[in-house]
Amino acid sequence: MIPGSATPILLPVVAGGGLTIGQVYQGGYYAGTITYSLESWLGGGTPSYQLIVAPKASGEASSTRQLKTSNTTTGTPLTTSSPRSDWDGYHNTYTSAVGTSTVHPASNHCQGLTIGGYSDWYLPSKQEIGLAFSNLAYLTDWLTNGTEEFEVDGSSWNNLGFYWSSTEQSSTSAAGWYTDGAGGFAFVVNGFAKTETFWVRAIRRVAI
Repeated sequence: MIPGSATPILLPVVAGGGLTIGQVYQGGYYAGTITYSLESWLGGGTPSYQLIVAPKASGEASSTRQLKTSNTTTGTPLTTSSPRSDWDGYHNTYTSAVGTSTVHPASNHCQGLTIGGYSDWYLPSKQEIGLAFSNLAYLTDWLTNGTEEFEVDGSSWNNLGFYWSSTEQSSTSAAGWYTDGAGGFAFVVNGFAKTETFWVRAIRRVAI
């Protein structure tokens, strides 16, 4: 692993249309509404989405997964073939060069899910998973020993609950998030080797 600096990200969030954080909604749990700031190579724009986190029992991998089976470049950096979007996890998972390639185990897990009749689950970007962690980690069901808790053990660094984002950083590294599972500490860490094994939790989104 190549750990980098851990710094919190401030996420622009807009009104949730009457939904409450943690409410059961469209196959999972409502985790907040986010307004993207898309990179220029994805056409820019500021679309807004409601983010839905999959239930732990059906949407979290039963064991840790690699982001990629080798520390190599995916697609052409900073073009639409690249899974480097900080915001658009759906692009990183489906419409970039990642596609359905089996050399991307974390994305493959999300792509194979059908939950609540929905099959458009994906590996969240670092901004999306950051919003989910920040909003949900304080709720009772998401604390340690809760039914939906984020993992706090099983990762290979300080026994913290690291989860993959879909945001690749370079030819050899990617971004992940961690939480202590007991009320927060949701931080992004850049520079993980893609072959590290971390937890995976799928999300989907609803355009607004």
